[in-house]
Amino acid sequence: MKTGGKKQRPGRTKLVFGLVMLAVGGAALFSGLQGLLDNKTVLFAPKARLQVEVLKTPETRAKGLSGRQSVPDKTGLLFVFEEATVENCFWMKDMNFAI
Repeated sequence: MKTGGKKQRPGRTKLVFGLVMLAVGGAALFSGLQGLLDNKTVLFAPKARLQVEVLKTPETRAKGLSGRQSVPDKTGLLFVFEEATVENCFWMKDMNFAI
């Protein structure tokens, strides 16, 4: 029975849906890869959005804020350790500003 309009092709609908999903997935992947490449991520709190630099190697954690002139508003550093121990304490050598 014809309904007056063009006949819908199920294969075409699936193709369009697949292309849309591919585009959305590609954009999400690119966004995630960019964050991995520059070691930055975004943290969401109830009333804030923070851009943080992830420090997960001993070398990057040791440097920390040393040598930086400031930390812009709504940004920061996230120190990531393999496990929680009392040896994970640290201090910021050669700080140029108060935190």
